[in-house]
Order: sequence, then C-alpha cells, then structure tokens
Amino acid sequence: MMNFPQKLAQTGRVGINICFLLALMAFACSKAQMPISNEQEGELVIIVNEDSAVITVKDIHGILIAETTNRFSSYKLVPGHYLVFGEKEGKQPFSTLVEVLSGKETVVQIELSSPPADAPSLSFSVVSDTVEYGKAVLIEWHSNGFQVIIDQGVGTRGPVGSEEVLFSNPGNKVFTATAYSQDNLLTIKQDSILVKEAAAPILPVIMLSTTSLVTVNASAKITWFSQNADYLVVDYIDNPDSQGSKEITFSTPGLRIVTATAYNQSGYVSSTDTIEVVEPQVTWVDDIIISAEIGVRADKGEAGMVKRDSGIFEIEASGKYQIVTEVWYNSGDSQLNESFYLQVRDHSDNLFLPENSNSGIYKVVPDDPGTPHAASRESGVFDLSRGTHAIDILHYAKISNYYPQLLNGPITGPESVKILGFRLVYLGN
Repeated sequence: MMNFPQKLAQTGRVGINICFLLALMAFACSKAQMPISNEQEGELVIIVNEDSAVITVKDIHGILIAETTNRFSSYKLVPGHYLVFGEKEGKQPFSTLVEVLSGKETVVQIELSSPPADAPSLSFSVVSDTVEYGKAVLIEWHSNGFQVIIDQGVGTRGPVGSEEVLFSNPGNKVFTATAYSQDNLLTIKQDSILVKEAAAPILPVIMLSTTSLVTVNASAKITWFSQNADYLVVDYIDNPDSQGSKEITFSTPGLRIVTATAYNQSGYVSSTDTIEVVEPQVTWVDDIIISAEIGVRADKGEAGMVKRDSGIFEIEASGKYQIVTEVWYNSGDSQLNESFYLQVRDHSDNLFLPENSNSGIYKVVPDDPGTPHAASRESGVFDLSRGTHAIDILHYAKISNYYPQLLNGPITGPESVKILGFRLVYLGN
C-alpha cells in the first residue's frame, strides 16, 4: 500500500505540492507575534507614573505584543526594536521606540503629564485708520482671559470692552493690548491710527499793517490780510474784504489806534497797530505786508530746509526794517524744533543779514510751544537799500550743529515750519 508521497510522485505533482507546502509554512512563521530565535532573550521593563494608564507594546511592524494597565510591567522579548505607547484620558499620550538587547534589561519610564494650558484669545482693534486732531479715538477688545492691559494711557481693563482715547498732539499712535489668563499666560495684539494735523488754523488768522507816521491831512495806509475768517471788522474801513488796503487822512495830530478783528465759528482774533499823526515836515514810510503760504522742514535735505524767494518786495526808502513773520504752528508739542531764520537778497543777489543776530550772524526764531496756533514773530532787523528784494526762509536744522543753544532736544523728524506772511516795519536810518 502506497503512502501519500508515493501517490503524489505517481501523479507527477509531488514537486509542485512540496514547494507550496514549504511556502505556506514560511508565511505562517512570518505572522507569529514572538518569532523563534536562537538568540538569548532580553527583558523590557516599563514603569508609568499614573494609575489606570493603558500601556501597549508592539513590534516594529505594529503587531501587538502586550497590553496592561499596571504601573509596573516586565516582558521577556526577542532582541530587536519595539514600540511602547502610554495613554490616559486627560493626559498627553506617550510613545517611544526602544531596542531590547540580548541578555540585557531595558527600562522605559513613562511620565504622563497634563496638556499645556492655552494662551487667552484676544481680538483688539482701533475702529478707524485716521482721525482729525482733537477728536476721540475709539478702541475695542474681546478676550476669554481675566484682564486686558492697554497702553497709551488706557491701563488695566476687563476682558471685554471699548473706550474712547483723546491725544494731546497729532502723529501715528500705536496701541499695544495684552490679555492675561489665570495661569499668567498672555496674548499680545497691536493696532495703530494716524492722528492728522489740523488742516487749517482753528481760530482765524489776521495780519494788520498801518503807516506808522503821517502828517496832518496826508494819506495813511491801512493794509490787512486774513485766513479762515467768516467776516472782518477793521477800524476806519467799511465792509472790509478778507484782504485789502485803503488810504485815509486825519485832520488833527495825535496817536490813532487801529484794530482789525477776524471772526469765525471758533471765535475771534484781533491785531492792533498805530498811526502817529504829526505836523508836517516829517518823513514816513508805510509798512510792507506780504502774504505767503510756504514751509521748510528738516528731513528733506537742502531742498526742504531752504526756500528762496519766499517773499518779493520793493524798498523805496532805504533804512532799517523789522521783519515780522506770521507763523502757523500746527503740530502742537509733537514737534519741538519748529524754528527758522531769514536772510534777504537784493536783485544782484547781495546778501543782507540781521543786525540783532542771536546765533552767529543769524537771527533764529525759536519754536513757540503749545497747542496749534498762529503767532507774529519778530525775525530780525535788516538794513536794506532801495530796490527789489527777496526773503529766503531757512530751517534752524541747517545751522543747529554750529549754534545748538536754541534746540529743544534732538531734531529727528520733519519739524516743519509753515509761514503765512511777512510784515516789514520801517525803523528809520
């Protein structure tokens, strides 16, 4: 009686079936969780810091070797690499790759810890991108923390709110808001707004000039100039326009006080000058008034610091003249060096410098601090000859390195100076 291999041999299929059987046995061996090895086993010791944590051990192919909830466990394993995992609800999961060596002990200590606390949420915004000087800035914030601290003078506030902030000067304003959680974690947000300079004087501007000395029954000239005014009142002038000039006469000697007042919705501004009426045989010279809208600044090089031919005028009587400059200080105290000086040139480009200098050969007109305002500033006494002349405006930054005594701190920005006009008062010879 033939056995099973003999029957396979008789059918001619024995070779094929033996090969299939060997392949099947090799596949079954590859699926075993604990491969058979001639090497000496190693020991894997696992220690975990939490009760009831689920600890799993897998081979390098991800096949489960062991699972336990004990804080201490030990396993005899074939040398090789293994994956160790630790999990517990409310804790951060743990995983590591370890190598078990033949005849050696490998210890894995698992520290399961709570996940880190989240930083507080914070939304913060300045509601507008720009605002006119003098108007309030609205800010808003919302956080899930317990408090929010905001700079720019706001201070410590609750987690949700809004507030209006008023600035004392124009410029770019950056807010920083910091939200704090109970765990002292923080979130920082920033936003900014441009507080724009006043576009025009808040109060009206008025300039007045009169003939300072005149004889009885001779013509005396009253000249005026205004900006941002709704209406004017000028002594001896009926229904004056915003600017103009008129000649009047006086039949008796004496000192006449002339006042010009400009009004608008913000209020009024007055300017006063005098006319001295004397008996004949006295020489007089009318004041010269020049309107201008020009400026110099410190941050644009020579082109920004010097404006030539800012005022052109004619001198009919040579002698000493006081130049009074009408200046619009529009930055409040955000710019502390809105300072300038003048020089005068004749038609041949000959230079005339002030006799009452305060910085070398120049007469510097220093900044006039305070809120935005216009001011009449004496800018130097010049001995001028007859003919056509021109006034040059120069920013103090041009000579401040040589004559720093009138600086109000370093010049770091534009420090712009805006000129509205000039008045030349004859002082005699």
